[in-house]
Amino acid sequence: MWHRLVAGLTWRYHALVRRVRALTGASTRTRNSTPDVLDSSGYDPKKYWSERHNRFRHSFRGVGNISRSEDANIQDYVAAVDTIGDVLRAVACDPRGKAVLDIGCGNGFWTGILQKWGVASYTGIDITDALFDLLRKRYPTLQFMAGKFQQLPLRPGFQLVTMIDVTQHITDDAELREILKRVRSLLSEDGVFVVTFWNQERPQEVFYETFRPFSFYTDALAGMTHTQPARFRDKFIAAFCQPGRRPDHDSIEPLPRRSILEIANQILVA
Repeated sequence: MWHRLVAGLTWRYHALVRRVRALTGASTRTRNSTPDVLDSSGYDPKKYWSERHNRFRHSFRGVGNISRSEDANIQDYVAAVDTIGDVLRAVACDPRGKAVLDIGCGNGFWTGILQKWGVASYTGIDITDALFDLLRKRYPTLQFMAGKFQQLPLRPGFQLVTMIDVTQHITDDAELREILKRVRSLLSEDGVFVVTFWNQERPQEVFYETFRPFSFYTDALAGMTHTQPARFRDKFIAAFCQPGRRPDHDSIEPLPRRSILEIANQILVA
C-alpha cells in the first residue's frame, strides 16, 4: 500500500514541477544534474529502467502498471495477446517464419508469444540488460541486444517490428521521430510495424511518459498504410505497413488461453 502511495505522490510531484518550470521558463534539470546523465526532462531512461527491472525482476508490475496487482497486470497482458492477434489479422500478417525485431522486450512476455507464433528469427532489444540473464536462460537460441535503439548495429530486412508499451517512455518528440524513421528503414518491403501509444489529442508530459495523439505517428510514418487505433490495455495499438505490401496467404491463429498463461507462469517462476 505504501509503495503505491509513494509512487503516486512522486508522479504528481514531478508533473507539478515540470508544469511550474514550463510556466516560469526555469530549467528542468536538477542542481547536480549533467547533460551526460539526464535528458532535458530530468529523466534518464537507462538508469530508471535498470533500477525498476532490478527491483521487480520478472514481475509484470515492473513492465506493466506499477500501481496494480500482479494478477491484474497478468490478466491485462493475457487479454492483450488477442488484441495484437486481431491487429495482425487486420493487415493479413502471419508471424510464422518471419524475421522479427521486438523493441523494448522487457521481461520477455512478448518474446514468448512471438516464439509461440512460430517466428523464424527474433531480436529483442531493450535500453538496459538488467533482465537479460533471465531472458537468455529462458530463450537461449534468440538474440538480445541492450542500448539505445539508434546506436545498435541492426541490418534492414525485418518483416515484423513490434514496439509495445515503449513510445510513451521516449519523452523527446524529435528523438521518437528519429526512432520511427529508423524503424521504417529496417522494415523489409513487405514489413509490418505494430506500435502502442497513448492517443491523446492534447499531448501532456508527466515524469517518464509523454502523451501523444495518433496523428504524431501517422505524420512521422507518412506514406505507410495503417489500421485505425484499437484499444490495447490502457493504451491504443495500430499496425503500419509498407506501401504496396502483399498480404500473407495464411492467417494468424489465436493462441489458447492456457498457452498464454503458461508463458506468463514461466516468467514468474524464473
